[in-house]
Amino acid sequence: MDFTPEVLNADEDTELRWVGRLGFRGVFDGEHYFILEETDRGTTILHHGETFRGILAYPLIALIGEDTENGFEAMNQALKERSEQRG
Repeated sequence: MDFTPEVLNADEDTELRWVGRLGFRGVFDGEHYFILEETDRGTTILHHGETFRGILAYPLIALIGEDTENGFEAMNQALKERSEQRG
């Protein structure tokens, strides 16, 4: 899928958030985020997700929701493995 996202927040230490739209605002909007949370132990927790809104959100999520979730989980696992290799 090709789209031009609008960056909503880009803080290199804590968050990257953008919104992508299918067509016009309010048709099918996906707000995607990565939030980094530092723990007391000196490790980092990644919060990653997407919120879908718009008049086509419910029917499209019914079609693509499982594939989207599987893609997120695969990406998160690959990112975890890569970051743990770097120590």
